[in-house]
Amino acid sequence: MRVSAAIRRRAGALASRLKLSSQQEVIDRALTELENRLFWEGFDEEARDYRRAYPAEEEERSRFAGTSSDGLRTKK
Repeated sequence: MRVSAAIRRRAGALASRLKLSSQQEVIDRALTELENRLFWEGFDEEARDYRRAYPAEEEERSRFAGTSSDGLRTKK
């Protein structure tokens, strides 16, 4: 992978600041962070789509939300 001199300097500065042994470690950490963020963004989007597709899910969630109790309230 080709990167500019400016990017190499930034990676080197981050390696020093984070006390990492190489620029490669900086890149690995950055890519892992980006992959995690993309995963959770996709997960959240799927969850929102699911909840829109199944509105009864919201009612069930609110019914069972909070601490457990022996007197569950039913919708009247």
